[in-house]
Amino acid sequence: MDQTDEPPLKIIRDKERELAQRLRDAELKAREKLAAARARAAEIKIEAERSGQVDAEEFFREGIARVEKAAAAIGEAASRDAEQLLRIGEKQLDRAAQIVVGFIFPK
Repeated sequence: MDQTDEPPLKIIRDKERELAQRLRDAELKAREKLAAARARAAEIKIEAERSGQVDAEEFFREGIARVEKAAAAIGEAASRDAEQLLRIGEKQLDRAAQIVVGFIFPK
């Protein structure tokens, strides 16, 4: 039987079934692509978070190293200043003692 011999309603129903199946197939493919895209987006997000974590840790380590270096320099400068003040004080000790004695026992 030729398609032209079939009743028009049957031809329409067959076409509707065919189109409905094609629509279901298209929806399935779209859902699969959407699921794949969501999975890829999740992977990209995880990779970005890891990369950001690594960058942040490196930035933190560099900052700590700079602070430790500055602290060491400050400590060294303070030690040098203390030694210099000690030397100056030792040189002035006799004079300071004379001033104290002169203050306590005025002439």
